[in-house]
Amino acid sequence: MENETISAEEKTDLPPEADRPAEPVRAKAVLDGRMQSRIGRENRNAGILFAVLGLAAVAFGAVLCALPVFGGGRTIFGVLLIVFGALLLLCGVILLLLLAKSIRTAKRLQLVNEYAFYQDRFTVHTLRGEEDLGTGEFVYTELYKVKEKHGLLQIYASSNIVYPVETAALAPEEPALLRGLLGLPQK
Repeated sequence: MENETISAEEKTDLPPEADRPAEPVRAKAVLDGRMQSRIGRENRNAGILFAVLGLAAVAFGAVLCALPVFGGGRTIFGVLLIVFGALLLLCGVILLLLLAKSIRTAKRLQLVNEYAFYQDRFTVHTLRGEEDLGTGEFVYTELYKVKEKHGLLQIYASSNIVYPVETAALAPEEPALLRGLLGLPQK
């Protein structure tokens, strides 16, 4: 499956009038732990990679420090590898802990976003149970970026605020309409 990303600077004009929906495309997303885990997949993979590389660097640095040294060159390199590996390991662990925290928070809050995609903008209505938390409106041309990965449209209002939409939950013709409205290439 192709991963496609488009930033606000790369966006083209909205699709021709004939391709725009007369009625808004409506979608709903439950922001639970499973959804947060899908959104954070890249961070999880990066955290695991950093942790593994960090452990490998620490182990290799320890082996270099343990070898008999002629002139001290290997020991200095070994110590530098241990320090670098420890920093990588720390970064990986922090990424994984932050993702785990966001998943726990999502499970606790159980938010639901209801989307309405119009020709030039979309609205997000957020609910927690029966409690109405508010509505936001976003113009497509002002979005930070839009990504589509693994059956999930990720609409970024800023670098750290993402609105997910599962394409599998939409009617068969709606994913193509949303791609057109959001400026993504058609599949």
